Amino acid sequence: MKFGKAFLTPAKDSVGVGVVHVSPKERLLSSDPSEGVRAAEILPIMKQSFPDAEVRYFGGGLIQYVLGPSFFARYDPKLATHRACLELLFHLEEVYTRTGEIPEENAFIFARKN
Repeated sequence: MKFGKAFLTPAKDSVGVGVVHVSPKERLLSSDPSEGVRAAEILPIMKQSFPDAEVRYFGGGLIQYVLGPSFFARYDPKLATHRACLELLFHLEEVYTRTGEIPEENAFIFARKN
């Protein structure tokens, strides 16, 4: 089973990391059809108009799903356990992205029309 499809449920006294899952396309279509249904087409279409565009990915395949309001309400940078949890999440995202287990979901796109 791929890591991104696993579900993590935080304990009551946890730092507030949320549930991790990959939403099936069918679920997105039924609940929010605007949410990335044609996202895979964005870069190819953009490259047609801006062939020299530069895409710089910056992760998000894990972090953006597990760090929500609950995490930020509870996180205390003075607590070593909280910092360690955050560092572990960053490390996991880096490793799983590098190995292809989860995708990079965010990018800056730099384009200029000549």
